[in-house]
Amino acid sequence: IKNAGADVKLEPLLDSPLRSPDLQKQIDRLTQTPRSSGNDVRILGSGVQSFDVRYRLMAAARRSINLQTYIFRDDETGRRTADLLRQKAREGVDVRVIVDGVGSQETSSKLFDDMRADGVQVRQFKPLGGLQRMNSRWHQKFLTVDDGAMVTGGMNVGSEYALYGTGYVDLSKGPNATSACWMRDTDVVATGPVVVDAVRAFVGSWALSGGDSMAMPSQPAAPPARIDGPTALPFRLLRSTNDPVAGVETRLLVHRPYEDADTRIEDWYVAMLDNAKSTAYISNAYFVPTERVTRALARAASRGVDVRVLTNSPNTTDAPLPLPQWAGRSSYEELLKAGVRIYETQDTSKVLRHLHKKTAVFDGVSSTVGSYNLDPRSAELNSEDTLVVESPDLGAQMNQMFAGDLKQSREIILETLHNGTLYDRLQEWFYGHVVREHL
Repeated sequence: IKNAGADVKLEPLLDSPLRSPDLQKQIDRLTQTPRSSGNDVRILGSGVQSFDVRYRLMAAARRSINLQTYIFRDDETGRRTADLLRQKAREGVDVRVIVDGVGSQETSSKLFDDMRADGVQVRQFKPLGGLQRMNSRWHQKFLTVDDGAMVTGGMNVGSEYALYGTGYVDLSKGPNATSACWMRDTDVVATGPVVVDAVRAFVGSWALSGGDSMAMPSQPAAPPARIDGPTALPFRLLRSTNDPVAGVETRLLVHRPYEDADTRIEDWYVAMLDNAKSTAYISNAYFVPTERVTRALARAASRGVDVRVLTNSPNTTDAPLPLPQWAGRSSYEELLKAGVRIYETQDTSKVLRHLHKKTAVFDGVSSTVGSYNLDPRSAELNSEDTLVVESPDLGAQMNQMFAGDLKQSREIILETLHNGTLYDRLQEWFYGHVVREHL
């Protein structure tokens, strides 16, 4: 574990084929999502950084706040967020919230009722229809403020994200307070034309959830607060603050498999893997790759690309049973034989309890941060989003972050892949071949 990440290529490949204008135009058509230029983007590499930015943006709001999240916890972080939204609604700000009905099913209805009483419009997504449709989730995470700034990524509204790595505890967690803040995740904050794309995505979700009509901005407004200011929270930062990158191209990919029958995020991943020349560094919480992604990973590694995947081990899962981890391992042998290097997180320092990230960087020039897991659920069932950023400067930060996360991982090698117990091997086979498509 000490040496993991030491040989990660940190410098971006400036002559990468991924920077080709012709390829980018092909991806525009493939994903049906054009790029936007002139955006400022900053990586939020810990919950402290993300929620500090969220709180400062929302506190400065004058016109609108749109928040979509899978989970909205009734804990210290959820209540602080709810109180701030209620305050802004009382001030006359147009505040709208979308939560997934299953993801937030443990949240007290009183939390949402109190928000509604102060003027916050709250909608819950509860799918109706056949069994498969009822198994779908709205897994997207968006925050837009005043049509001038946006935050997206993997973090839900909860203390396990917001307080990760601080050493602080959320006393509202009761007996589990000392072990509740354990989700390693990443968000991004952006200003510029991409904010209009984020508002458009929220408007679509709002309409599908039965909300009233919303006006669409024609151009981004000025951000309500700076995105690069120092933290105002009384916590140490787990990661050093990344500098914003200015004037970059972005592409906000929104995936709605039921409403749009699209595969645009998987299409983007495959295009990156098929055209990368040097590196493909992927961090993904629930790595159960579809056959198409598995083949693309193997193709890239076979032609000499340094392909590495960081995911959870069974002992760093956030589920009662590590079903995704066992299912994902059924793909390991094929990938390892092709030359893909796979790492599983280890809880060696009691800091990293669960990797919840969904990030990737290719050739150090094309990066993405979002909610999309490389698994059948995200591909076929869940609504998701991911922000793609075309920038060597941001790519270098992503490479550095990936190398740091590898330090808390163990590399899986082919020679010892099947050294587990018979029970372990049976779980890999059963979840990888029988249950895989239904996780």
